Amino acid sequence: MQETSLKTISTVDAVYNALTKDILSMAFPPGAKITETTLCERYGISRNTLREGVSLLLAHGLLVKVPNKGIFVRSLELEDVQEIFRLRELLELEAVRCIIDSENIPIELVQMVELLESNCADGDWESYLEADIQFHSALVKSANSPRLQRLYDAIFAEVKLCIYQSRFVANFDPESAAQHRRLLSAMETGDLQAAQSVLTAHIASALNTYQAAFKTR
Repeated sequence: MQETSLKTISTVDAVYNALTKDILSMAFPPGAKITETTLCERYGISRNTLREGVSLLLAHGLLVKVPNKGIFVRSLELEDVQEIFRLRELLELEAVRCIIDSENIPIELVQMVELLESNCADGDWESYLEADIQFHSALVKSANSPRLQRLYDAIFAEVKLCIYQSRFVANFDPESAAQHRRLLSAMETGDLQAAQSVLTAHIASALNTYQAAFKTR
């Protein structure tokens, strides 16, 4: 495997970010065993630094420790996807309520919707996926609720894992971009019921897409 050096090899965050990127890019596919020797050589780091980074990935659900066997990249099952998206919906619905109550729609959300529409028009599926992830992350951030943010952060890595583990077999739905625009419009007019209805439909549609993808893996 090609060696990848880290610019900041002394920080646990650098290890976490690099290993997360490798997992999401399928450099380490679902079910792959993670060994200290391989990763220390790949990133040019000490075992102690690696162990701290791995501990974070275990806590965030990207890795799983199997007794007497070792540490592996988590391979999500259909039931995992369903639970992750149910929790995601609850947290994002609360974020929408907080944003509407604040009567302030951050420009970042507007820009992200425009980017989603541009990527959709270009048929750029990879870029669309990344923009989609960023939009929902910005949505929760815009709620300005530290507790809500902490709860969302606890599942966000698994949300991305679900998306990236299925992206090669999931079908692209152009309607998704339109749903983001309708959600933004409802929030801009302060229509909480409409906004939450659009978000619920959007997440249900995404869940159906990923469920179908996981069944064909």
